[in-house]
Amino acid sequence: MFFSVVIIVFVLLVAYIHFIQGFFSAALSTILTIFAAAIALGFHESVVAMIKPGKLADSANAIILCSLFAVSYIVLRQIFDRAVPGNVRLQSTIDKIGAALMGLVAGTCAAGIFAVAAQTTAFGPSIFGYSRYVVADKPEFSVQPDRNARSLSRAIFDQMKSKTFDEKDVNKLLLPADDFVLGLVNTLSEGSLSGNMPLSAVHQDYLQEAFGNRVGIEVGVRRTATNLNPSAEQVTVEAIAVRDKIKAVEDSELPEIRKKIETAEAVAAYNGKEESKLAKEDLKTTKKEQAILIIRTVFDRSATDEKNELVRFTPASVRLVVRDAHGKARDYFPIGTMDAWGGGTFWPNQIDDVIYVKVGEKNGADLVFMIENRDEVLVASADAPKKSKSDGKPAVAAQAIKAGIFLEVKRLARIDLSGKPVESGPLPADPKIDVMRKARLKAPPVAVP
Repeated sequence: MFFSVVIIVFVLLVAYIHFIQGFFSAALSTILTIFAAAIALGFHESVVAMIKPGKLADSANAIILCSLFAVSYIVLRQIFDRAVPGNVRLQSTIDKIGAALMGLVAGTCAAGIFAVAAQTTAFGPSIFGYSRYVVADKPEFSVQPDRNARSLSRAIFDQMKSKTFDEKDVNKLLLPADDFVLGLVNTLSEGSLSGNMPLSAVHQDYLQEAFGNRVGIEVGVRRTATNLNPSAEQVTVEAIAVRDKIKAVEDSELPEIRKKIETAEAVAAYNGKEESKLAKEDLKTTKKEQAILIIRTVFDRSATDEKNELVRFTPASVRLVVRDAHGKARDYFPIGTMDAWGGGTFWPNQIDDVIYVKVGEKNGADLVFMIENRDEVLVASADAPKKSKSDGKPAVAAQAIKAGIFLEVKRLARIDLSGKPVESGPLPADPKIDVMRKARLKAPPVAVP
């Protein structure tokens, strides 16, 4: 609520300043504000990539976004004030009403840039009482970290209401300035200010991405990974596989976390049970156009937090970006991870679950995505040898990732997957590709499907 009030007060203050300037000056200022917002949102990521931020990487997008907006507006205003030094006076009522309306538009654009920038910083899911998606705290409950350990009292803060991003859980500001400015700039980037890469070709939902990079991970740890320095990339993709079915466990989290179990007796009832037993049904596609994509993602030691050798991320902070038939971005988020035992075992995750990878020189995780339309992601590889099967029928050509598709990990690490070969079977087991599991979550039995 407080953040919404700040935005409203900011808009009213800007509107008042424009009100006393008159309609002509206010209209000119509003046009320049819109251009400045378009420049800031359109180029801030390119500028961040150009300067290669180091320790300020977590705040780089916010700093550059606000700086580009301010500098663009000031420069444009100075140019036009010198080109048009006078003012135009209209009938008093029209002049004041028009100036106020122009001021509201300019104020909303400026406040929208500020609101977007605030959501790209290293805050937690809530920013002064506002979160893009509904979150709630879970009161203290008992949890047993190890079967032979004592129960501990813990609480969960800012847990998302839904297991994935749900439109029903979207919160908007009382004055949705952030949505307004993003919608306006997106329209301009596809229309009168269009270029080779409109905003919608890279970002399906910018505010969702910004929220996803904050949710689940505690404040104070590294929020970004970066591939901006080609000689020291922190995240790489080692291999990709496509499957139609994978055996799965029931959950990747302790039952106390998923359910409201508060008494010591209830916790004891789980002692000795196999929390990670195999699910009754495999993870599988339900439509022929669907595909299960497994992306082996490897982290360099430089991506870890300074105090330990852990890489922390959530499914919400990783997105696979494909483009639909109209060239617009479509985001896919991991639905879990995979351990490559006996053909592979899927461990499901909710969108805000924290995933830990212990990194030596290089370690990683097999991220699992459910693709709704394989034709948007996969193409036949031109380099595939055309061999015949033993029955004499022609073999199906090997597959590759379609051009223009990339994987983004923790905002600043983007990996172009264009043309990368895709295996049709299980990825080979690798002891370095291993997600950390809680002590009570045993590995499921190995069974080749």
